[in-house]
Amino acid sequence: MGGVNGFNSFRPEEIKYNKTPPQVVFTKLFLFNEEVEVDSVYNGNRILTSSFDRTDHIELNYRQNIFSITFSGTNYILPEKNRYAYQLEGFNSKWIEVDGQTHRVTYTSLPPGTYIFRVKAANNDGYWSENSASLTIVINPPFWRSTWAYVLYAFLLATALLFAHWLVLRDEREKFKLKQIELEAQRKHELDDMKLRFFTNISHEFRTPLTLIISPLENLIKQTGEEGNRQRLVLIHRNAIRLLQLVNQLLDFRRSDVSRHKLNLTNQDLIACLRNVCQSFMELTSRRNIRLSFTTNLHEFFYSFDKDKLDKILMNLLSNAFKFTEEGGSVEVQIGELPPREGHPAEIEIRVADTGIGIADADKKLIFERFYQVEATTDNPDHSSGSGIGLHIVKEFVALHQGQVHVEDRPGGGSVFILTLPTATPTLREETESPYTEELQRREIDTALTTADRSEEDGGQRLSPPANAPLILLVDDNEDFITSCESVCVVSISSKKPGTGRKPGK
Repeated sequence: MGGVNGFNSFRPEEIKYNKTPPQVVFTKLFLFNEEVEVDSVYNGNRILTSSFDRTDHIELNYRQNIFSITFSGTNYILPEKNRYAYQLEGFNSKWIEVDGQTHRVTYTSLPPGTYIFRVKAANNDGYWSENSASLTIVINPPFWRSTWAYVLYAFLLATALLFAHWLVLRDEREKFKLKQIELEAQRKHELDDMKLRFFTNISHEFRTPLTLIISPLENLIKQTGEEGNRQRLVLIHRNAIRLLQLVNQLLDFRRSDVSRHKLNLTNQDLIACLRNVCQSFMELTSRRNIRLSFTTNLHEFFYSFDKDKLDKILMNLLSNAFKFTEEGGSVEVQIGELPPREGHPAEIEIRVADTGIGIADADKKLIFERFYQVEATTDNPDHSSGSGIGLHIVKEFVALHQGQVHVEDRPGGGSVFILTLPTATPTLREETESPYTEELQRREIDTALTTADRSEEDGGQRLSPPANAPLILLVDDNEDFITSCESVCVVSISSKKPGTGRKPGK
């Protein structure tokens, strides 16, 4: 070969190639383009504890995922002709070759995990190193993605599933218990209803015999002159009336339990009505030596109310007052008119006070509930446990009149039942009710007694009705009742008795 200095000659077989592969050395580590120093702390993390060329393992947190690594080969013969190949195991699977001018590799946004960075080099003659330099890089995940976090998640999930399973089982058990309670309550209700229907039917059957007892008994009382016999008849009559009242009370209770009552309103003197009820207790006041007083600042007060139900209200309250008052005590009935107040119209106030044993505070909230009874605490012979429905009926009848009732302690001992009734006409309430009311029955009984007395005055002879007298057909399954009715229909009514009434349709 020729040159500026002449010819150059060489022997090709004497040319020697550089067969020594270079070794790769890691020189520097950069984090966010800032060189990492030995023993320096970055965000609480000490990355390098020795020089980088002697480090084979580094750990970074999940925020330190942008870094650069520089490296160099140990071939110094024409180093510009060196070549490099690098690979990040866990991120890419192929080797990436670069020329000798590239000594720096940068990675950004690597996900948490463990990677191995490998670099190998080739010298100027293209001989590659068989062993590559490696650096293990661990990028720790955040706490919520760590192994312990997943263990905690699994534990919480298992706990939630177990808790949900327990809740489902508990709900099913509760539903089962509630169903059992409902079935038991329904069974008891049906049993109670069956018992109540039975006693109601029996009580209803008592009314006709009692009516047939009371009517002739009142005639015997009038006809008996001997005082001893008369007192015994009065005793029988008083207890028969009491039994009839209990029967009527049970029927009223059953009626309120099955269907709602209806107000039969009439405009009449409220004062006179209540005074008559009080007068019916005069015999009991004499026998028990209990003073009964009736006071009011109203001479008369005409008002639309149901006389029958108001009578029963006052009779129940007076009966309770006498029942729990000892001999020598007193019972007071006070009536007054309350003027209109804010949000309240004018009202009539009825107070029934006694000097009895009083009512405990725990019982005051319950005495108006059905079947609730106050324990006996007195030796009064007339004090019985009762049926527990009298005050419940009082509450129902007062509510029908759109009024209120409550009980308070009487100063000095005893109790005071306070009724307030609006003076406005109560709204009528519907109920399927037999038109043959107790008031009509009482009027018929009174008519029967009057007619019987008139027959006795005529010498006990049965009078014949006029020829044009109206005709009544008497049909009943009780022959004694028909006979009693027929005996009083002697003046202006013709009666015919076709039979016992067992088959009225035939």
